[in-house]
Parts: sequence; C-alpha cells; structure tokens
Amino acid sequence: MFTGASFLLLACAVVPHAWSQDPTPPAPPSAPAPTPALPADADTRDQAVAACMAEAKARGTKLGAVDVSMRQVEDTDKKSDGRASVRALVDVVLRKKDGTTKTEKKTFKCDTRNGVITAFKYY
Repeated sequence: MFTGASFLLLACAVVPHAWSQDPTPPAPPSAPAPTPALPADADTRDQAVAACMAEAKARGTKLGAVDVSMRQVEDTDKKSDGRASVRALVDVVLRKKDGTTKTEKKTFKCDTRNGVITAFKYY
C-alpha cells in the first residue's frame, strides 16, 4: 500500500509539471551555404565550356581521335546578348595505323549563343 501511495504521489507531482512546460521550439533553420567567390555569370561560362568541350570531342572523333581531354581553359568571354566564347588547350589522342597512340596538343576556339555552338575551330 505504501508503495502504491508513493507512486501516486510522485505521479501527481510530475505529470502537472510536465504538462505546464512548453514544447521544445523547433531548431532554427540552418544558415544558407556561402556563395562562392565567382562572378555572377560563372554558370553561363561553365555552360559554354561544357558545350564547347562536347563539340571538341565530337569533332575529334571525326578526325579519328580516341580521346580528347581538357588541359587548360585559356579564356572565356561572355557577352550580354547570350553569346559566349571559349579558347582552350586540349590533348587529342590519335591512333596511328600501327595501333600505337599519339597525343597532339591542340587549341580550339568556340563561340556559343544561348548554349548552342555557332562556331568551332581547331588550330
């Protein structure tokens, strides 16, 4: 009997105290990720580089290239009307007639308008 009375007394003391507490507030939203220190038009430049690299690989295949890989982007230029140009150094791996491969260092110049290739030239 004493144990039951102790439990009842304890329950009567704890339950009202628990009900009177406010629920825990939700966690504050996490801070947004810091913005990178890139120019605002970096996405347009990146899109132009990606489109031009895809074109370089496609044109490389027509030349008989096994692989075309980017060495360095020398210059990107973005105009206000959706045009962008890219000049980059690439390694073009060609397969010779005897089965060996040869790597040639080439440069390409590429112009895009709204992500569509308008001019491309290997030199």
